[in-house]
Amino acid sequence: MRWFLIVFILLLSISCTKTLLGVYGDKYPHDNYQCNQVQFRKDSTYEMYFNVHMFHRHAIGKWSIKGDTITLNSKPHYSIKYVEDLNKDNIIVKVTEGGEPTFAYVFVGRKEYFTDYKGTVKLDKAGIDSILIGFVPLPVVTIYMDNDKLKRVGVIEVDFDKDRDYDIFHVNEQWVFKNGRIYYPIHKDEESNDSTPFAKKSFYRRVNLKQLTCKQL
Repeated sequence: MRWFLIVFILLLSISCTKTLLGVYGDKYPHDNYQCNQVQFRKDSTYEMYFNVHMFHRHAIGKWSIKGDTITLNSKPHYSIKYVEDLNKDNIIVKVTEGGEPTFAYVFVGRKEYFTDYKGTVKLDKAGIDSILIGFVPLPVVTIYMDNDKLKRVGVIEVDFDKDRDYDIFHVNEQWVFKNGRIYYPIHKDEESNDSTPFAKKSFYRRVNLKQLTCKQL
């Protein structure tokens, strides 16, 4: 009985994977103005385009599926370096783009800070469990800090690639695959009347395409 269940689960996983493969979203660009598509490939990679007029965003990374839950992890276009300093009660966050200082906003809980002309901001270590960094039009990057790491670190250096081209960042992002549709989460800053994070309107339909067409915009 146990082996039967294991085989059944494996077959179900293979079936879900085969069913998921393909292109979802808009079939064709809308008058070269808007196009939103994602493609799931056999080699467990995915590629996504979100284009609105002159605003183009792109993601490429790895996907996996368990049951009806798809997990996405895009290729990071930034690096993080931790510099240890056991004697400080503060932590300095330094944000650069291609090695050059840049202005960015930094959130700790509900408190908002901004980097100075050197790309740095000083934070009190007390109460920090995560640090959220971003700048327009870059999607936010969240750095999670455990207590042990927080005690040791004096400086966090975050360097973004200069040629990131408005990339979308997915870090263990979870979508739902159901009835041939892919539902993606509505984030807190988006309006939704649905009581769940996966609103009825927030989904991609499968389209009869072998390749993405959005990137041609």
